[in-house]
This record gives sequence, C-alpha cells and structure tokens, in this order.
Amino acid sequence: MNHFLSFCKASIAATALLLAFSFCTPNKSGHLTIKEPWSDGMVLQQNASALIRGKALPQGKVIVTTSWDRKKYATVADDSGVWSVSVNTPSASYDKHRVLVKSEGELLSIKDILVGEVWIAGGQSNMEMPLAGYFNSPVEGYEELLTLPGMEDKVRMFTVGVTESFEPLMDVAKTTGWKGACSSTLPQMSAVAFFFAQTLSESLDVPIGIISMARGGSIVESWLPKEILEEYGFGPLDEESILASSEWGRPYVLYNGMQRCVAGYTAKGFIWYQGCSNVRCNTLYADKLERMVSLWRSDWGDVEAKMPFYQVEIMPYQYGDDDPGTIIRDAQHQAARQIVNGGIVVTDDLARPHERNQVHPSNKRPVGRRLAYLALNRDYGFSSVNCYSPEAQEAWVEGDMVCVKLSYAQNGLDRWEGVKGLEVCGEDGVFYPVSEALYDWDHVLKIRCEKVKRPVEVRYCYRDFNPGNLHNTVGLPVAPFRFRFRFE
Repeated sequence: MNHFLSFCKASIAATALLLAFSFCTPNKSGHLTIKEPWSDGMVLQQNASALIRGKALPQGKVIVTTSWDRKKYATVADDSGVWSVSVNTPSASYDKHRVLVKSEGELLSIKDILVGEVWIAGGQSNMEMPLAGYFNSPVEGYEELLTLPGMEDKVRMFTVGVTESFEPLMDVAKTTGWKGACSSTLPQMSAVAFFFAQTLSESLDVPIGIISMARGGSIVESWLPKEILEEYGFGPLDEESILASSEWGRPYVLYNGMQRCVAGYTAKGFIWYQGCSNVRCNTLYADKLERMVSLWRSDWGDVEAKMPFYQVEIMPYQYGDDDPGTIIRDAQHQAARQIVNGGIVVTDDLARPHERNQVHPSNKRPVGRRLAYLALNRDYGFSSVNCYSPEAQEAWVEGDMVCVKLSYAQNGLDRWEGVKGLEVCGEDGVFYPVSEALYDWDHVLKIRCEKVKRPVEVRYCYRDFNPGNLHNTVGLPVAPFRFRFRFE
C-alpha cells in the first residue's frame, strides 16, 4: 500500500508538472519575464552551463525546472527584479524539451526546445543578406532549398532586428523569434549563416541554432562601445553628431542596440562577415577587430578565449580606381593572425566578371561551407576536413622567373594553364596578366611572363576586382598576395 501511495503521489506530481509545462504563456506573465533569445523553438548549446535571465518581483524567489532531467534551479531576483541562473544542458538530440519558470505564483514555460550547437553570426549586409536576395542581387541555389524536407529541426535561426541605441539595451527590441528552416522562413534567413548551419547539421547530425545580428553598411566601430572608440580617438561620438551622420556607419549604436541584448546566450563561437564599409575608414582595422573579439568573448563570459571567431574575406568588388579594398583584405588577414582561435575564409574566386560592381555576388553557398569547414576541422574533431586556403609564405626571383612558396597545397594546385588573377610587373610598373604557372614538387609556384624580363613585383588577386581561379586540389582558393623585390 505504501508503495502504491508513493507511486500515486509521484504520478500526480509528474502530471502537475506536465500540465504546468503545457499551459504556461511564454516570455511574459505579469511581473515574471524571460529574456530572449530564451523563447519557444530555441536551440540550446549542448553539454554546457546555459544562462537564463529575466525579471520578477524584487527579491522574488525564482525556480527554473528543465524537462530533460526534471532538475530545479532556484535563485532570487535582486532589488530591481532582475534574476539569472545557469542550467546544465544535455547532449544534443532532436528530442523536444521544455523549461518551466515559476515565481511568486506566476508560471511561464518555453516549449519546443532543441539541444545542439549554437553559433553567433554578425557583420554587415554580407551576413545580413537573406536567401531570397536583394533587388537585382540573387542568391544562387535559393529556389532548390525551398523544396528540402525536414529542415525545421535541423537549422533554426533567431534574428535580431536592426536596432540603434545610445545606451546598452538589456532586452531584444526587435525579432520574429526562433524560426525553423522551411519554405516560409528560409527567404528571410541570412544566406551565409544558413549555408554554414546546414553544412554543420549534415556533418554532425545535430540541431544547429544561429543567433543572427547584422546590419547593412555597418562599420566595425558600430559594434564597439563608446568607451573603446574614445581610446582610439574615433569621433565625433556625441548623439547629435551621430544622428546627423549617415545611418549606414554610425559608431557604437549597434553594439548597444543589438549585441548587448543577446550577449551571454551560451554559444559555441562566432562567424563574422564585414569590412566593406571600412574600405574608406580603415585606420587600425585589424586592431579594432581584435579588440572587438576580445570584448565580445568577455561579454559572453569566455575569459579563456576559447570561443572561435571565424571571419570572411570581403569579395572582389570595384571600390575605386585606387583599389582601397586591398587594404581591408590585408587587415582582415592580419586580424586572423592576431586573434586567438581566429580564422579566415578566402573568397577571391567567387565573383563572376559581370559582378564587378555588385557588392553582393550571388555565390553564397561556398562562403558558408568554408566557414563550416573551419569549425568542423578545428572545433569538432574532423581533422581530415581541409579548411585552410593556400597562402604565399615567401617569394624570390630567379632570372626572369618569380618563385612563390605556398602553404596548404601539399597535393598541388588545380591548374597550370588559364590562370586568372596572377600579375607581374617590371621596372616600368606596368602589370601584365600571367596565364601560365608551374607548381613544382617543392610546393613552389613558378611564374614567368614573356613581357617582363626582370620582375619587380608579383601579385595575385591584389586589386579590388581581379578574381582568381587558383585552388588547391580540394577546391580551396589561394589567398591574395603581393611581393615586391629589391635589387642591388
């Protein structure tokens, strides 16, 4: 009888808890709130301590119950009603979970929760660009995605709406919430972030969550706080001057309005695609980006700099006659070398000739996939996945021939003839395209140009718009390079 009564009590308790999970209103109820991105349809980082936050009555007791282990986490709101607590997440699966939050007679629940891998995607329009594209700017392969079955639980995205603020916002001001990938939601999803997430999902077979926060035209200074910009002497920074400036390049307002409100949502790492708007505002770009990464990691509680930061090289585009885009590409690669656990994706092969004046080339799938290759190799144990583009290590002249030592091309390159993007000049300073080059067994690219008998400079994809077609044998493009030679 005692066993029977115990069983009945346990069943009643379980039923009550299930009912509570089933009928609570998400996010807000009276005084009790849950801070987004914690909301219906969310993806949680697996095997982690995930921070959940919200508001309640001042000094009110808050109890968070997780459905995957029925564990209760208790905390007390501070004098302003703010509360937070970290919950332990399970291993990834496609099981649907719930979280119940109770405080002073109020109940809230979050349903349809998946556990997998979470990444933060940021930048400007390069990252913001949706799969449906922009006017006169399509995304290649978009239509075929609309017929893919069963993507809702494989890729989910939480998009932070464009919000400017002169003061840090603690709550998300604009969002449509978490959306699973399907024909009705795909058109609005970040193209690069989706292709990144899709590749990870296919490889890991776990749900992938993306927190997307991007703003077209934004400069790196838009994503840094005012205090740091003051250290750099960047200005003016008063509100009146900022409001009078172009909306596409306002400093610190996106950090306050978009980053701060999601900072701390437990994630694996960051992907970043930005730089075009800094082409004419490039002073100390690499240092500022490194500083931004350090700050963001701190905002996410990553004191050991373990969260990876993978950025995308700006694509070929004719910014001006003086090729200012080369400065930013150099700075991006410099930042990738400076940033701990950083990396960069090369894109100098992805623009077509007719896209010279198109800042958004249509071939976005390889961008996302190359980002995913970095993550798979470096963060998920897929050591056999090639993720590094060949880079020029050194160069020298032998008679009328230029020799360039390359890394990450152990099995050679994909072509010897019909090379695009490779140029050589002599003492007259006139560059001539080189259509033939030989890659030898010593991993040296040997270049000869009939019109240049004494090479003074060699460059590859080192103009605003000079797409190349040199790849290693697994299809990763050779990174832009430039060498000048001095003769006694």
